[in-house]
Amino acid sequence: MKVMNQERQDNGRLRFVLHVDADEFDRDREKVYRKNRGKYVMPGFRRGKASRRMLEQHYGRGLFEEQAINENFNEYFVRALDEYGIDELATSKEDGPTFTLKGVVDGGYDVECVVPVRPEAAITQYKGLEAPRYALEVTEADVDRIMQTYVERATRLNSVEREAVEGDVLNLDYVGTVDGEPFEGGSDNGASLLLGSHTFIPGFEEQLVGVKPDQELDVNVTFPENYVAKDLAGKAAVFHVKVHSVQEREIPELDDEFAKDVSEFETLADFRADLAKQETERREQQATREFETLILNQLMGNTTVELPESMVQFEQQYVISDLKQQLQYEALYRGMKPEEFLRKNGLSEERITQMGRSQAEANVRLSLALYTIAQLEGLKAEPEEIEAEYAKMVREDRPLEKVKEEYPLSFIRPEILERKARELVLANAVAKTPDDYKATEVVGELPEEVPAEDNAAEEAETEA
Repeated sequence: MKVMNQERQDNGRLRFVLHVDADEFDRDREKVYRKNRGKYVMPGFRRGKASRRMLEQHYGRGLFEEQAINENFNEYFVRALDEYGIDELATSKEDGPTFTLKGVVDGGYDVECVVPVRPEAAITQYKGLEAPRYALEVTEADVDRIMQTYVERATRLNSVEREAVEGDVLNLDYVGTVDGEPFEGGSDNGASLLLGSHTFIPGFEEQLVGVKPDQELDVNVTFPENYVAKDLAGKAAVFHVKVHSVQEREIPELDDEFAKDVSEFETLADFRADLAKQETERREQQATREFETLILNQLMGNTTVELPESMVQFEQQYVISDLKQQLQYEALYRGMKPEEFLRKNGLSEERITQMGRSQAEANVRLSLALYTIAQLEGLKAEPEEIEAEYAKMVREDRPLEKVKEEYPLSFIRPEILERKARELVLANAVAKTPDDYKATEVVGELPEEVPAEDNAAEEAETEA
């Protein structure tokens, strides 16, 4: 078996002729003969006893050829892809390869194959890319901020029968209305509110300073003009509030005993030193991720390639699925219903689809750039790397044999090549201090993830 006359076509497909040689074709016909010889009648012979040659002479030379080709060609095709390093891009049956039998040649046969493959990208530069790498020093104030989270966890709440002051925690129910009508997400029961935390919309908490347990009152506020829920932006609202309890916080002293209670350390100094060490490591990892993102953004900006629509749509399905799951987790984290969280953040189904499309296009552009670099650099997916990749996919209900059946080399090999190309690009990148770096205009960017707690929907933390 051999591949001949490879020719890349303009439509993102590779055309080649796959030749199955005479010995292989003869072996395949012999298998078909042995399996079917009992079906044929030959004068002078008992059924199934006539030789293959005699049957072919009697019925015609092509007696077993068609079945031999139909039953065995796919095996040769898969072998050809593997042995010649052709990574088929099969994202759907409609976009799959096409085959045309050209006829029997030299005792074997030729099949013209037209296979969808990754288009070649034009890259102006991928080595020596420059980006700023920020030095993120951990200060005593940073350690104080982290320490405060431990203090909050260890703080006790004691119910009091006095007027609430800033710093107290209220347990309350509320119902919000606009123009006398309740609105979605404007009500809650048993909510906890730390006065002074500014987690509700401006003006809400201030009007609750001085309330007592079991008190009911109306709180009048106006939603900010830039409020994330556009249907509420700039509108006046009334919240009817019932206060169940006022709780005073008993904040622990920051001393060695506190360190022993909340950590494995004997002294507060050792605990602070460990927090500083952990934060330094976290910031180092963050700086590395940000630097790598800037470099890969530049790589995409240096890349010109026509994105295969089938590849983008295929990627988009997974991106949107992951995005929706991420949004659900974010909603649960904030104690909100998913639909309420989406509405407050202006995330309609159409917007999510747009975000998914944008990220899918960026993912595909980067993938094609890295794959092209792998070809230019002659990178290879070694057998042990391929086996290791397969081993990662093995599960109790999916043994190695089934994994290999479901995921051909043309699926595994590009992932390995792209990973190696990514490592090559980043290893050759140059980190600059922000002052020395001159920003490079970027054509395409890796989309940001769903906003995290610190920057997502600043005002949507209110349950109103």
